[in-house]
Amino acid sequence: MINDSVRVRLPEDFSNSLIRWRWVFALIGLLVGCLALPTASKLDFDHRVESLFTEEDPDLMAYQKLQRIFGGKSVALLVYHDPDLSGQIGMERNRQITKVIGDVDGVKDVLSVSKLNDALDRFRPSFGVSEIPKLFRGEDSIASGFVELFSNYTHSTDLHRASMVVLLESKHSDQSLVRLKEIRDALTDGSFPFQLGSKGARQDEHGKCLSAVLVGESVMINDAFGLLRRDGRRLASLTILLLGCVLLLTLRDVRLVILATISIAWSVVLTRALLVILGWQLSIASSVLTALITVILVTSILHLGVSYRRLLRKGRCRLEATVQAISGLAMPILWTAMTDAAGFLALSLSSLAPIAQFGLMISISVTMGLAALCLFSPVLLVTSLPEKFLCLPASICLTKSGIHSTWYGRWGLQRILRRASLCLVTSSMRRPWVLVCLLLFMSSLAAIGIPQLESERSFLNNFKKDSVIARSYQVVEEEFGGAGVWEVILDAPLDLTDDYLRDVLELEEELREIRVDGARLTKVLSIADADLVMRRSRFAALLPVGPRLSMMSVSLPSFFEALLSPPIQGKRYLRLMLRSAENLNPSQREGLIVGVRHAVDRYQTKSLSNSETGASSSGEVTGYYLLLSRLIDQVLQEQWRCLLSSIIMVGGLLSIFVRSIRLGLVSLVPNVMPMLTVLAVCGLLGERLNMGAAMIAAVSVGISIDGSVHLLFHYRKQKLKKGRRQRMAVQMAALRTGVPVLLATLALVIGFGVLSLSEFVPTATFGFLIAITMILGAVANLTFLPALLTLVEKDSASNQQAMTSS
Repeated sequence: MINDSVRVRLPEDFSNSLIRWRWVFALIGLLVGCLALPTASKLDFDHRVESLFTEEDPDLMAYQKLQRIFGGKSVALLVYHDPDLSGQIGMERNRQITKVIGDVDGVKDVLSVSKLNDALDRFRPSFGVSEIPKLFRGEDSIASGFVELFSNYTHSTDLHRASMVVLLESKHSDQSLVRLKEIRDALTDGSFPFQLGSKGARQDEHGKCLSAVLVGESVMINDAFGLLRRDGRRLASLTILLLGCVLLLTLRDVRLVILATISIAWSVVLTRALLVILGWQLSIASSVLTALITVILVTSILHLGVSYRRLLRKGRCRLEATVQAISGLAMPILWTAMTDAAGFLALSLSSLAPIAQFGLMISISVTMGLAALCLFSPVLLVTSLPEKFLCLPASICLTKSGIHSTWYGRWGLQRILRRASLCLVTSSMRRPWVLVCLLLFMSSLAAIGIPQLESERSFLNNFKKDSVIARSYQVVEEEFGGAGVWEVILDAPLDLTDDYLRDVLELEEELREIRVDGARLTKVLSIADADLVMRRSRFAALLPVGPRLSMMSVSLPSFFEALLSPPIQGKRYLRLMLRSAENLNPSQREGLIVGVRHAVDRYQTKSLSNSETGASSSGEVTGYYLLLSRLIDQVLQEQWRCLLSSIIMVGGLLSIFVRSIRLGLVSLVPNVMPMLTVLAVCGLLGERLNMGAAMIAAVSVGISIDGSVHLLFHYRKQKLKKGRRQRMAVQMAALRTGVPVLLATLALVIGFGVLSLSEFVPTATFGFLIAITMILGAVANLTFLPALLTLVEKDSASNQQAMTSS
């Protein structure tokens, strides 16, 4: 057991060593940072949404099966408005666009109305010249069948919009999508070799300001990560700038701003370099890495800065102030870093790799931040530099008549915060049972509201409604019957028969009849539908299924390969392509998925009963639509488990820190209840949880615990070392920590408030909810924690005797 005298000497010896070797440590830090910079620049994003699912997840396994069987090609739709689509001019425009898109690197093939028209012409050659393309000649039964079959795929039902179905290679680069976006922009602004619609027009008859849009799962995911990368850079700069202003205006010392900037940059570079060495990538869950590092570091620097400036005001020189500030706060800052790291480390228990890696990333960055403070704070705080360039005037106060030298006067900011914190603590200690009743009310609120939480099932709602991608999807929703694309995979015999195709058509009819509160499948398409159209030809109707399908594979090879697989280990697979609205509410979406699965199960049962060999024909419902629908459920399910782990780990560390399990458990209350209250209010208001909201549980506990650590440290110091009574010890601790806690909360609110400006809704939601949680957490640490200490902590006999004798 380490006695108290050794505990006191350890921080002092540590701070003296830092001061003595400050230039060596600073130079080592700069050298390490410079060496790590090239490696850190190689860190990239993992664009795979599949990584947010466990390897054993049945939906993920079905999706991977789909990719293995049909080549893993993703689909993008380039939709443009052309009132002349059904004429020869419109057909020629479509042919030119098809050729340009087909020449893009990473594009496997393109399905368009011009491709359908050419395929029909090869199947049924015609002679002579007509103003109407063969595909749109109503007297041709096969042509009208093709128009109906591919309606809402290659063209809208009113023939005013064309859709280029772009099949992308499984390993296409981002440049492929960039080139497709350039083509979209060229169609919109009229810089393509021809102009859409009437000359100079940029709006269609519905008033939309888009002549061409680009949609698809790959496009949506690419745009999401593009926003995350852009927001990461923008938010990091704004967060550092705004929190630097908080440091400058509250502590009036540019040294601390420089310390924060260097420490943040060093921590980010070292963390990113280590992630590259470990072979990790940033994911959609770890996009706020820099912002989190910033707010965690600035919180510690605020505590250090308040103590440092207070010692300077008492007449200490910079050397003495630095030594005493570091030695006095070394233990609480260390334990704060440990509890922060433990809070985030709990995420590493998640079975989802990106969530687990995110927790480890933040834990590593906290460690790097602590190292940065040790390396750079001594040299910056001790070194003698021109004071007029380093500090603002020692007394600034804005009044109605102007600026006066009374910063620490009656209306000084820190004095106001000190009085506010003391008032909160004193009031809570006078009426502790009132706060206990309030805690019970908040607990009841959480018990009622949290079960009502619903997860956001539409990935499209992660974008603001006025964003380009959201408006693009709205066009597809309105004009093409929905933007939700998913599939059903069915076992098929090596040689397809009429009976098999008839069973598939019956399954399709059953799928089309599904209704869930008005929601339905807007399109069901398979090779059986195409065969039904081919049979309208008298010649083709006389042929067996095999030759009919061979004719189709020659006319539309990519379409054929996308719907019917080649022989694989003695059997084939048939693909049903489903279309539904993207903007369904959670109950409609879930009901539609369940309805499709039940229909597929009935098809399997029927095929088993009809099979002469007794072999069943299995079917699986899959697609990005299903994965994205369950994405938030996966994250939310993991968060509750990680939250429990975070509470246990943080509570255990606090119990060791204060050497009391009772105090450790008590200190968790003001840090857990605000987060539960925020989530409960979201549930009661009917807000749906996106990924940002689902992530705040374990994250908020790791951040808000800082105030509790510092208050408990000074409370124990006042009570045990100075022998003060319990109430006086709490009040003195509040005087010492109230200002930095409130300033740190201000910094956190501003830092996370910056995230709410993001165009990516989960990032904005995460920033807003964390900011609200931090405000409630600061108030809770200055009210609930003192009140609970009053109830659970009593004065020892020695303290009471000392106070009585005095």
